[in-house]
Amino acid sequence: MQTFVGIKRISFLMPENGSLKDRRQIISKYRDTLTAKFNVSFSEIETDDKSQRSTIAVSMVSNNEQLIRTAFHQISNLIERTAAVRVVNDVNDVFRYEDETNNAWLS
Repeated sequence: MQTFVGIKRISFLMPENGSLKDRRQIISKYRDTLTAKFNVSFSEIETDDKSQRSTIAVSMVSNNEQLIRTAFHQISNLIERTAAVRVVNDVNDVFRYEDETNNAWLS
């Protein structure tokens, strides 16, 4: 049985944003939407207490690599359609985890 692990990292700017509270509201909305719609894990990373910048990471595990890639593509589209943010970096990595006897990660 194959297992695939996907990690998506998105950095974006929120040019209209004026406070940390506003940033937290936007991030919270993304977290709620992405975890409910795509069944992914979500984390805000590299915030540096700046109100107009943020980087988030989502991860997904599946036995179907294409399912992960499709979900990540849909996540990118969803975020890019949001007028409140401008994506500056969007990176995907999908790894295949070998069976327990080999215990190796392959890209």
